[in-house]
Amino acid sequence: MIEAIKERARKKQTPYILPTGSGAIFIGVFFTLFLMGLVYGNNLTLLLAFCMFAFLIGIMFKTHEMVKRYSHISIHLSDGASAQIKTNLLGNFHIELQSSNQTLKAQSGTGTFQINAKRGRYPIKVIKVWTSGEWGLFKVWRYVPGTRTLFVYPRLEQVEKSYFRELHQDGAEAFHQHKRYERGQASKRIDWKVYAKKEELLVRDFKENKPDTIEINEKHLKGDFESKVSKMAWLVNKAHSEGMDWELKLNKGTYLAFSRGVAHFKKSMEILSEA
Repeated sequence: MIEAIKERARKKQTPYILPTGSGAIFIGVFFTLFLMGLVYGNNLTLLLAFCMFAFLIGIMFKTHEMVKRYSHISIHLSDGASAQIKTNLLGNFHIELQSSNQTLKAQSGTGTFQINAKRGRYPIKVIKVWTSGEWGLFKVWRYVPGTRTLFVYPRLEQVEKSYFRELHQDGAEAFHQHKRYERGQASKRIDWKVYAKKEELLVRDFKENKPDTIEINEKHLKGDFESKVSKMAWLVNKAHSEGMDWELKLNKGTYLAFSRGVAHFKKSMEILSEA
């Protein structure tokens, strides 16, 4: 029956309100003063109790209005190593994302929430938004309908400097052009053949020979499994930012063929999130 009530509350999106621990203490003090005023006929005590009651009612309505004023609460989940939730909420709010095995919690005063969680795939079944207002005497909450999936990507860890040289001979230099020799430059870079022909001191200018594709393979990386996943995520980010094609291979058999672009990047990071 309790679950049925909760499910009905989630579908109706009705704001609910209850006193917090501090609010319960405040209410207890109010009733104590009110009863003392009645028993002893002390008008000053009754006046104080009335002022507390008026203040309490005002805070209750104000806190309730912080959630009730939203006819629609927009929720946008952004995947990432530091996943974000962007909303249209203004004020100090808390958000709870309830998945099948965990509840992700975050707090924000700007409407943008940062989720700190382990890498993984989180199918969100219930979203709960709540606040206790400025005074913290009441807690008002509301459920946001709809199911969503949030991916928390692995943290990025840079690979060893030798990785590209071992795998792709990246770092080898290729001749690019000649430049006029300037005092102080290394003499070993002077092209003596050109000097013999033209009697002109020119130095050879080289540029790094970068590959157009990259194989991101778990077996080529060092460290424990989490470290390898983080390094693979770093390589995916590097390949994507530099416009390269890449493939993804994990020891357990997961494979993603060579490609590039946003969709390929997203698929790669989702695979690493669930690895």
